Amino acid sequence: MNPRIATIAAAIAVSSVWQAKAADWTVSSDTTLTENVSYDEVHVNDANLTIGAGGKITLTGKGLYLPGEADSEATLTIANGGNIVLSGSSSTLYVGEIKGKGHVVVTGNDAFNANKLVIGGSAVKDASGYYDFMRIQSRMRTDGDFSRVWVNQWQTYANGVARVIFDGSEAAIVATGTSSMFYPMANATFAFEGINGASVNFGVGQWYMNNNTTKKLLVGSNKFKTQGSCDVVFYNHQNGKLYAFELAASTNQFFWTHTGKTIVSNACMIKTTADYALPNGSQTGRMEFKGTSMGSLPTIDLCGTTQLVNGLFDATPGFNGTVTNSSVTAATLIVGADGGDCDLKIGRVGGDVSFGKVGAGAATVVATNLPAVTVSGGSFMVSGSNLSCGSLTQDGGAVGVVSGATFDLSGAAAGSDVLSHIAVTDGAGGGTFRGATLAASGVIDLSTATPTAEGFGEDTLAVSFADCANPENIQNWTVRVNGAGGNSLGAKISGGNLRIGKTATVIMMR
Repeated sequence: MNPRIATIAAAIAVSSVWQAKAADWTVSSDTTLTENVSYDEVHVNDANLTIGAGGKITLTGKGLYLPGEADSEATLTIANGGNIVLSGSSSTLYVGEIKGKGHVVVTGNDAFNANKLVIGGSAVKDASGYYDFMRIQSRMRTDGDFSRVWVNQWQTYANGVARVIFDGSEAAIVATGTSSMFYPMANATFAFEGINGASVNFGVGQWYMNNNTTKKLLVGSNKFKTQGSCDVVFYNHQNGKLYAFELAASTNQFFWTHTGKTIVSNACMIKTTADYALPNGSQTGRMEFKGTSMGSLPTIDLCGTTQLVNGLFDATPGFNGTVTNSSVTAATLIVGADGGDCDLKIGRVGGDVSFGKVGAGAATVVATNLPAVTVSGGSFMVSGSNLSCGSLTQDGGAVGVVSGATFDLSGAAAGSDVLSHIAVTDGAGGGTFRGATLAASGVIDLSTATPTAEGFGEDTLAVSFADCANPENIQNWTVRVNGAGGNSLGAKISGGNLRIGKTATVIMMR
């Protein structure tokens, strides 16, 4: 066992037999606080403690217990203009540490600041079957910044799913410090769900000075889950001061089931130190880079891992999103995980990174340089002005180019520049293959709308080949229409252009 985890587990084991002393303040009926108070220890029993406008409670000692006595239910509500600060080095918000139900509702801005939140093993589930211990209903501040709940460490020892609900515009959990963020123990899961159009937001902001650092998102042997009809956003408002969230657990500990996108925003980085940790599959959406200015440089650092995503789309100003690899071990990013059409739009690539395509769909590619590409399914349709590719491996998938685009293999080493399967789909013809070596045999896939599929004679398609070796080999390639045999269609390259016709009427190049 990780020594750090063992230490935490031991600490909880001790606290489970700890006898609560008399609280400095015991709240046993619904109470609204509108003044500034400070306590060592507060218990809330079968009541709602509301911190209203102008109210602030500072915990300097053990912390706040929801509930403070067995078999009771307690709610802490932080209203707009209220605040709670757990300032002591050991001050903790304990939810369900003593047998009962505990809930936190945040409706204000910048309203919750704690070093540690613990969901105890004595917590009692709600009727929903979850430990619904926090609902964030914050609204955006007038200066346009995120509303936020600050917690350095979240720990759950309850055997089940501890859920945080995001129910409000720009509600966010904010990272503080550099220690790991979520510790699910004892067969536990942290689940984060957006409802009513709210996103699940993890981030840091311009008010936070601990930058250029990394925070592990998950530690322990259990699970991190997203859910709901929502996006998940990792953000950083400090342009030029990179902050990284590290997906550091093993492959089967991340469950991305939110139906929307996963967005890496501004100067924020996602680091993956476990294979297949990024969101993928039909149950979730694509990944996206998003920024608010030319200085925004959202990044995915693959750290020597292999990652599978549905798609990756760069929506930053100036096309500044980056996929990089800080490890000496080669890394791979593969798109097409959900089997449908997808995007691979990326402006910058750094380190030893290979790219791949799987699934039956078409990947629309907008990029300037991809060191290596493997196409194992569907089609890899190059868009944009020019894509330089360091090497190409085709294992059942096709490559195509749209009008005005070039797929350039002229910089690839001999043997890694072989083209063996191309796709010409509706509206996608007109591009150029440059510097490739045409394989001795291969496949040309035409769409059903290609005129040659229905007529006789010969058609010149707006697909060209420039500086390609062995162009005569294309006469040996199989021509298919919509995946089926092309009714005796043949191919040749004439004047650099691809020409398709009936084999009875086509004079092949020799």
